Amino acid sequence: MEMKYKVAGAVALFASAMFSASAALALPVTCPNPLTGTQDNTYTVDPATDCVWGDGNIGTGNPANDDFLTGGGTNDAAYGNTGPLFGMTWELVGANSNPGDPITGITFSSLTGTSAGWTITDSQYGFYALGVKDGSEPQWAVFLLDGSAGGVEMSGGSFSHFVLYGSGTGRVPEPASIMLLALGLIIGRFAVMRRKAIA
Repeated sequence: MEMKYKVAGAVALFASAMFSASAALALPVTCPNPLTGTQDNTYTVDPATDCVWGDGNIGTGNPANDDFLTGGGTNDAAYGNTGPLFGMTWELVGANSNPGDPITGITFSSLTGTSAGWTITDSQYGFYALGVKDGSEPQWAVFLLDGSAGGVEMSGGSFSHFVLYGSGTGRVPEPASIMLLALGLIIGRFAVMRRKAIA
């Protein structure tokens, strides 16, 4: 009986810790333009871990004309985009120049001019980034995503382009998946210990 309580206590403690860690990782990132006076828009993506700004073309559907991929924006150095963005090399998964049009690899829901929900349907990459742009301005923002579903909002202007980028191979397990795997390992270990104690 005592072993059963120890197992239950360990499982509960571990689940609580993993839930806290998962909640701490999945945070919204708000990205205002770092160059004052060039655009008033502020973008927020939840959950994300980082964002970058740039200017020029984005969401054209042609990787050769996408300044996020080529680093061809006129203010890249001022925005801090002097190397591989987020430290990774990216590929175009899908893009549009009309927010209501479908995009390969991602589905949008509850879409308005300034907010939307998103769900990634692609699984071939280890990391994903979401690009957003207001067509009346030359600047764009791209967010490093931290989950397979979430939301995006902007203040000022309205969405004109969404772009999904991928990097690396194979979807990285989300915190919930990692928790389930670790939980199974803990239960298995306690089961083995119990068998040895009974024998």
